[in-house]
This record gives sequence, structure tokens and C-alpha cells, in this order.
Amino acid sequence: MWLSAKKLLVGVAVMGGILLVILGSLVRIRQVEGELGDAGTRSGLSSAEGEETQTDPALGNGTGDVASVGVDATRREALSLYDLSAPADFSTVVELLTECVRQEDVLATFWLARFYLFGECGLTKNESQARAYAEAGIEALRALAKTDCSEAEYLLGLAYTVGLGVQAKDAVEGRKLYEEAAENGSAYAMSVLGDTHARSGNHNDAAQWFLQAAEAGKTGAMVSLGFRLSNGQGAPPDLASALKWYEKAAQAGNAIAMYNLGTFFHGGKGVPKDFLKAKKWYRKAADRGYSGAMHTLGVMHHGGQGGTKNLLEARRWYRKAADAGFPDAMLELGLMFARGDGLNRDDTESARWYAKASKAGNMRATFYLADRYRLGRGVPRSESEAVRLYTEAANDGYAPALYVMGVRLDEGRGVPKDARRAVATLEKAIKAKDKTAMNYLGELLLAGRPPDVAQDEARAASLFKQAREARYASAYTNLGRMYLSGRGGLVKNGPRGIQLLKQAAGVGESNALNFLGEMHRDGRHGLSQDREAAVDLFRRAAERKHTTAMRNLAYCYALGHGVVRNEREAVNKMKAAAEAGDAEAMFALGRMYQNGMGATRNVRTAVRWYRSSAKEGYAKAMHQIGLCYREGTGVTEDAREAESWFAKARKAGYFKATTD
Repeated sequence: MWLSAKKLLVGVAVMGGILLVILGSLVRIRQVEGELGDAGTRSGLSSAEGEETQTDPALGNGTGDVASVGVDATRREALSLYDLSAPADFSTVVELLTECVRQEDVLATFWLARFYLFGECGLTKNESQARAYAEAGIEALRALAKTDCSEAEYLLGLAYTVGLGVQAKDAVEGRKLYEEAAENGSAYAMSVLGDTHARSGNHNDAAQWFLQAAEAGKTGAMVSLGFRLSNGQGAPPDLASALKWYEKAAQAGNAIAMYNLGTFFHGGKGVPKDFLKAKKWYRKAADRGYSGAMHTLGVMHHGGQGGTKNLLEARRWYRKAADAGFPDAMLELGLMFARGDGLNRDDTESARWYAKASKAGNMRATFYLADRYRLGRGVPRSESEAVRLYTEAANDGYAPALYVMGVRLDEGRGVPKDARRAVATLEKAIKAKDKTAMNYLGELLLAGRPPDVAQDEARAASLFKQAREARYASAYTNLGRMYLSGRGGLVKNGPRGIQLLKQAAGVGESNALNFLGEMHRDGRHGLSQDREAAVDLFRRAAERKHTTAMRNLAYCYALGHGVVRNEREAVNKMKAAAEAGDAEAMFALGRMYQNGMGATRNVRTAVRWYRSSAKEGYAKAMHQIGLCYREGTGVTEDAREAESWFAKARKAGYFKATTD
């Protein structure tokens, strides 16, 4: 009897000391309490089933009984709403916790500190505010944790895990406190331990912790458990069980669970595909403020899924999601303005939405915005800004941007020319499965560029095969040509090469159209000479702005091959090729003007086209300019200037110039 009484007196003394610590901390909490800011929304997921979307996994659900019953009930109400992951409730969560802080509740103070630290529940991320709250209440929190208050143990575990209000991070101490909190019934701590095991690849233990938390009523854990069951993490997929947990969480009001149920019906995952049921669940999640569901409703209306296509309704849902901060919806609005879908085409407005999405972290939007600056569409034209944005997207691993920067480095466009960096950048794009990069690097390796890029025909053939498997049309052309010549270790196979070229031509690949035209024109590689067929192929390629095909078509009109000879038409088509940047066409057009073929003879115009061609590096044009200076054709006769141009031609590889 005496021992029990003595133990009781000691316990009372300890509790008295703890209460003094708590009271001292509460005075400091009052001193740092300030404006909490407006609660906002929290982004959901767009096109894939979502897991519990907490900024940090270190969550707990306490059962502390030291605070007054009224404050404790208010805090529990706030945390129950927070667990539902519904942005529509976030302002209420913050308001309730703020009221608890005003009543000097240490646990609510630490929850707000956590929200500020990670920018949750609509609060702007503010590390200094988070640390001010945490440091003011840390001693009181330690004292509460010593009373086996599981919520305090969880929050103290968080404090040690992230270094909030303590001298230094201590993951071991944090883990220990999470385990104590879980043992004392904290469903939030159970979820943290589930996340910890999942990140380390221990999916069986993760599932067990999530199951315990779910059975304790934590809807976020139900979502995490459903996610693992549906994706087969640690065990074969169990869609029926996943559906059960999602339904239970959704019935309790969890917005992510509602969204995930929508994805099940949308994709026919474990249930018959049903767009109307999918829309129903997406709408429920959207009504709870879940921006990912708003975006998906926009996608469904945009594509006419579950009803007729409705661009105005799509735009309305995209706008709601964008206003809620969802980057993919901002991108979609940019695309709608760019295409004029359901509204007037507006390049300025399109660029504005791309900029918003880019700022929010959408790299596809960053890439499109770079294109806008490159072309000067909706924004002032700026090559430097385009390069900056392409680089930003490439640094984030966006494959199309990696390809573009690889090409720019290879060509020295907007950045210093660097073939080695170009190859390294293209390799990154290839690793990200970019088929255009596969084809481009294949072409680079096929040609070789000593000393920076060694010729590697075998690797080129391998890359063309990869790109062809990804159904990239140009790769069919390149691989077909390699089969025709037997390069890259491929066994020479004419029929196979022609088959690949025809497949590429069938989908309008302009290189294939032009090359098949040349084969028919010359009767090469097993194809009979058929100049009419050649003209048809050249014309189809020329319609796709293939400059070599434009030039080839001009030659056909000049010579009467496959068409009635028409020198005037030849000049028109050669001029089109020249104006499109084809150096040989510039030279040929110059010859036409010099000789008066299909146009009035004009030697000055001829020299102007020769100069344009020479500027593009065409050696024959350099030689021709030399002849013009030597003979005084279209320019003042100048032997020294003539020799200078002959030297340029020789340096460019035109050795006939050595005899002039």
C-alpha cells in the first residue's frame, strides 16, 4: 500500500515538472504566433492512379490526452479532414488548428510547423515560420511524448527526422519515436513506417504497416494500401482488394480514393470500362477540390469520352484545374489557344499559359515556350531565351529538349559547336527513349566526324533499328539504304532495303520519296528505270519541302525526263529550291541565269546566286565565281580575286580548280 502511494507521489511530481515545461513553451508559442495565410488547394494526379500525396511521408495520428477535451476534439477534427486529402477542406484544417494554437495547444502548433515546412494545406512554404513554431514548442512536445502520447511521439519523430526545432537531424531517434508512436496506436506513425519500408524495397512489411493504419481508420493508408495492391508491389496485383480499400476510403470522403476509383473505371482496371462511372468518381473528387480530377474531366470532355466532344466544357475544367495550380491543365489551355480549340487562336495567350505551366514545373510546357521564343510567336523572338528554356528542360531530363540541344551542339546553333557534348546529350535523349535522337545519332555515326566523332556503322545500324522499332519513319529510310549497300555489318539485301524505303515513302517520309525517285530515274538497286514514276516521287517529296527533291524535279523539267521539257518551269522550281536553302540549287539557278536558260540572261543575278551558294560552302560555286572574276562576267575582271576564289574552291575539295 505504502509503495503504491509512494509511486503515485513520484508520478505526480514528474507530471508537475512536465506541466511546468509545457506552460513555459506555451508562453513562447504565443510570442511567435502570427498570420497563418490563406488555405489553398493541393494538386492531385493527372493520368495515373495516385498514392497518398503528402509532401513528406513522416505523418502520424496522435491520441494525446493531456490537452483539454475541447481543444483535443478540434484538433482531431482538423486532422481527420487533413487525412481526406481534399483541398476543399484545407482552409478549414488550417482554421481549426489555428484556433487550437490560440488556445495554447502544442500539438496543433507542431502540425502547423510541419505544414509551413513543406508548404502543405495551402500554406506557402516558409521554413523560418516553421522553425519559429517548432523551437517555441519543442520542450513541451518532448514532455508530452514522455507521457506516451502517441501524437506527440509521432511529431517528435518528425522533428528529429527533418531537423525541425532540434539541434540536428537524427534519423535513428526519429525512427525509434515513430515505432513507439505506432505501438501506442498512432495510425500516422504506422503510415510513416510503411513508407519507410516501401522506399527501402521491403514491400511486404510496408503493406503490413499500411494495413494496420488502414484498419485503424486512416483513409490515406487505405489509399497507399490500394495503390500497392493494384500495382503488385511486394506481391502479385490484387485489383479486387485494391478496389475494396479505395471504395472504403472514398466512402469516408478521401478525394484521392475517389480519383483512383475513377481511373479504374476509366481504364477498365479490374472492372468493366465505364466512362460514365469514371466521370462520376472524377466529379466527386473534383467537387472536393482535387485538381487532378478536374484536369481529367477536361481531358474526357476534350476527347468525347463518356459523351459528345465538348471543347467549352473541357476548357472550363482545364481552367478550374489550372486555377487550382495543376500544371498539366495550364499546358492544355496553352495548347487549346495555340490550336484554336473551342476558342479563337491566340498565340499570346498560348504563350502565357505555357509560361505558367513552365513555372509550375511542366517541362513539356517549357519546351513549347522555347519554341515560341525561337519563332517569335506570342512573345518577342529571342534565340537566347529559347536556348535557356531548351537547356532548362534538357537539364530536367525532358527527352525532346535533350534531342534539340544535342542537334544545336552538333550544329553550333545558339551554343558553341561541340560534337562530343552533342553525342553525350543525344545519348541521354536515347536513354529516355527519344526516337528522333536515335535516328540523328545514327546518321552522325554513319558519317563520322573526326576527330570528335569516330565513324561507327555498326552502332548506326543498331540505332536505326531501335528507331524503326519505335516506328520512326526516317529510320526506315536510313536502314533501307544500309541494306542496299550492305553497310554496318548488315548483309546486302536489295529487296529488304526497297521494302523499308517503300514503307517509309508510304507514310510520306520525304527522304524515302526522293531516294526512290532517284532509283527509278537512274534504274538502280534492282528498280527498272521509270522516269515518270521518278517525277511523281520527286513531286510528292517536293510538296513536303524536301529541297533535294525540288532540285531533282527542276532538272527533270530542264531535261524533259518523265515530263514535257519546260525550261521556264525548271527555273521556277529551281528557284523554289534555292530560296529554301539548297546550295546546289542556288548554283544551278545561277548557271540558268548566266546561260539564259528558261529566263532572260542576267550575269549579275547569276553571280549573286553563286555567292549565295558559296556562302553555304558549295565548292563548285566558289570555282564559278573565280571564273567570273577571271573573265569579267558579271563582275569587274580581277585575276587576283579569281585566284582567291579558286583557292577557296580547292580548300573546299573542288580539285578541278587546280587547273584553272
